[in-house]
Amino acid sequence: WTTTLDPPLMRRLAGYCKKQGSFAQAVLTTDEEKLVKSMQSRLRRLVALAADLNVRLMIDAEHTYFQPAIDNLVLSMQREFNKNTDCVYQTIQCYLKDAKTRNQLFMDQARIENWQLRRRKNDRHYSCLLNLNECRR
Repeated sequence: WTTTLDPPLMRRLAGYCKKQGSFAQAVLTTDEEKLVKSMQSRLRRLVALAADLNVRLMIDAEHTYFQPAIDNLVLSMQREFNKNTDCVYQTIQCYLKDAKTRNQLFMDQARIENWQLRRRKNDRHYSCLLNLNECRR
């Protein structure tokens, strides 16, 4: 659903709210929208370069409060660039309670939308995605 609501549309929708609740308060300003568009453009150039060089790019939010925004950005890049190969990756912090659910969501999205999301099985850190109980040791 995050691909169907763009920031200008969200601002217009918020204008129809009778009360200024959490949705209206979360709407980006025009300047913030420009920053987001600029960030998306820079990320797209980085991913395109990685794809041209046939290297993988891993994107990590590092801080949990950035994770939803980073997930949205990474998913949009994966939809665009992971059609024939898997060049865009993201991390899932296995210690978080929602790790298993988020991992399943991403795997389902890739399957439904027909793009590739491969998990590395040989590396202990990547194998956490396959077996979340292993991460808690």
